[in-house]
Amino acid sequence: MSSKTEIIQQFIASGEADFAEANSSNAYYCSHHPSITPLVKKPPKELDDATLQAFYYHLLLNGGTPPAASEHHLQLLLRAAKDAAGVLAEHGYPRCRLNRWEMVLLFDGEMSLDAHARRLALLAQVSRFAHQPGMLAKKQKLKDEFAGDAWLHGEIARVLRTVPFARLTFDRDNFDLSLPLVGLLFIYLLGADEADQRELFAWFKQATDAIHDIPNYKTREQLVRSLAWVLFRFAEAAKAKVLEQALLAEYGETWCRKYT
Repeated sequence: MSSKTEIIQQFIASGEADFAEANSSNAYYCSHHPSITPLVKKPPKELDDATLQAFYYHLLLNGGTPPAASEHHLQLLLRAAKDAAGVLAEHGYPRCRLNRWEMVLLFDGEMSLDAHARRLALLAQVSRFAHQPGMLAKKQKLKDEFAGDAWLHGEIARVLRTVPFARLTFDRDNFDLSLPLVGLLFIYLLGADEADQRELFAWFKQATDAIHDIPNYKTREQLVRSLAWVLFRFAEAAKAKVLEQALLAEYGETWCRKYT
């Protein structure tokens, strides 16, 4: 047995032990991720199917998004994803650290090596941003590399139509806009026609209508106002005029244009 295989087996054993104790992360991964990360892209050839599937499963529970090197590996990854999705549905975060929209994006649509690679590239890009100004500064890159891809545009639309709004991220009751999700919506808007913009507004409105106060933190009004400001900012940058006008009509100039 190679040292690489031993690393994977220890990672799996740690994941199983931590999950059994309802811990929120894989202890072995926390201290050995530099050794594990290269094995995600290139697992040892000697791994049997059960071990590789278990490796994928615990990577997904830990928030990882592994690629697949072959059709056979892709099928093992899909089986692992089905099991991880079950954990996400039953237990939510932190037992599974993938967001629901990420799980749906990666594993609920057409599955092929090319499709999986393209979705991973999209997810990697939107996960790369550290702040909104940096995202806005990459507008042309996002437009050239992602927004013009009709298939990817359809994949984002599929996520928006599939995932219950208040269940986008983990199992929180309140809707929020994380940076990767904002990036996904920005790419969608850069390629959105008028019908897409109306659909996105309806999606956003349904999400914000379900928001309620968070005691000792923020009122519903404060929460919705900040979300409306974010979406308007990116609609304006994408020149999504239909969405801009819908947001202004619903929330007003002050909410849309003045950050608080």
